[in-house]
Amino acid sequence: MKIDFMKLHGGVLTPWTDMDSEKMTRYKTGEVYPVEMKTCRNPKYHKKVMGFFRFCFKYWCNENNYITAQADYDWFRKKLTIKAGYYHERFDLAGRLELVAMSLSYGDMEQPDFEQCYSACVQAAMDTIFKDCDEYTVINDKGKPVKIYDKLMSFF
Repeated sequence: MKIDFMKLHGGVLTPWTDMDSEKMTRYKTGEVYPVEMKTCRNPKYHKKVMGFFRFCFKYWCNENNYITAQADYDWFRKKLTIKAGYYHERFDLAGRLELVAMSLSYGDMEQPDFEQCYSACVQAAMDTIFKDCDEYTVINDKGKPVKIYDKLMSFF
């Protein structure tokens, strides 16, 4: 069960919402319960980064005549992360070296590292995916021309 808490003065934790408070009723007062604490990433920043990945993915699908629903977004996001230099090396069962994208979750990457990774992903996308793009390219769902440069700048 996931319950969000807010830390008050003196180290006291209190449920964040009424729904979180209701979840707490199943636990007995005075008992000890182990809790794993995580810091949440800035939700607006996280949404911006994921929006950038989706924008890149849609553009890439359009340029390569792939149907977005049939292409693998998660694979694409990981490949762009690797291209940005954020990966681990490991060997597969046949002994071949493979690159595995680093996790972008907060538990695996602190906010400053996440911001550096995002900047590197933007640069990797500019160097590869958008290197030959026209100023206008049809990519939206309505088939209207979208100015690529302006859309890219909105992610900075």
